[in-house]
Amino acid sequence: MSVDRNPPAAGCRSPMGHEHVPSRPHWGCRACGHSWPCDGARSALLTEYAGNRIGLFLYLAGCLHEAIDDLSQPDASGTSNCEDLFDRFVDWARRRAGSAGATTDAPVSSREA
Repeated sequence: MSVDRNPPAAGCRSPMGHEHVPSRPHWGCRACGHSWPCDGARSALLTEYAGNRIGLFLYLAGCLHEAIDDLSQPDASGTSNCEDLFDRFVDWARRRAGSAGATTDAPVSSREA
């Protein structure tokens, strides 16, 4: 039995356990190697949180918080600033409409998010 020495972030574990999970502390996708959340993770998250935008934003905000902590460590190779990380972790979901795959650039009010 192998022990996973680099588990996904505890607060960022996918409820459905999809394969596109973050690898810490560098926040790359374990499945495809792209920056997490990659396209596969985004698609899976939209499906998992269909009808629960607030839950999706809370989940992504928690992941953002953990990524900022991880990537600001002296031994981390992350060079992203907080604004870039916000765009990467949260803003993509803001642009999505209720259905997976549809996008909109309409702003989301704080009441919706």
